Amino acid sequence: MNTRFVKFMLLIMVTILVFVVADTGIAETIFLPLVLEDADSAAPYPTGALFVFSTVATTDGDVGGREGMSALCSEEDFQAHFCTIQEIENAFATKGVYFIKPFANSWVDDPLTSSWNSITENCNGWTQTVNVNGREIYATAYKKGITPCNALLSIACCKWIP
Repeated sequence: MNTRFVKFMLLIMVTILVFVVADTGIAETIFLPLVLEDADSAAPYPTGALFVFSTVATTDGDVGGREGMSALCSEEDFQAHFCTIQEIENAFATKGVYFIKPFANSWVDDPLTSSWNSITENCNGWTQTVNVNGREIYATAYKKGITPCNALLSIACCKWIP
């Protein structure tokens, strides 16, 4: 099928959906069309959008630093890296974010909270599990919280769509 035609039809469907959602009064809570859940990995994504998935493997908050988290992401997709909250928020505000399902509760980095190696955030730079907490992004997507670092969670992995 012609790629231009598919993109055009997708744009029409999203536009219709936005108007339907706006009419129901829930547009403020789900932020369409920037966050598309249940996105098909073969869909024609817009250039520059952020593709977010959770790893199948789970881990606690001690993986030898942010590099360890990114290494676990790249084991599942060689182009992926450990997501930051700011990266997701920036993509949400600009080109779009695609949370690929199934999306599980996942560790997510927050380097701008206090400091990247903050003991109370980010599991002491993703190197500790005792008496520290880390940031978690929930399976409902785009909702974050704090979790003890000894919990076993998936990792939120990001890659930019070229």
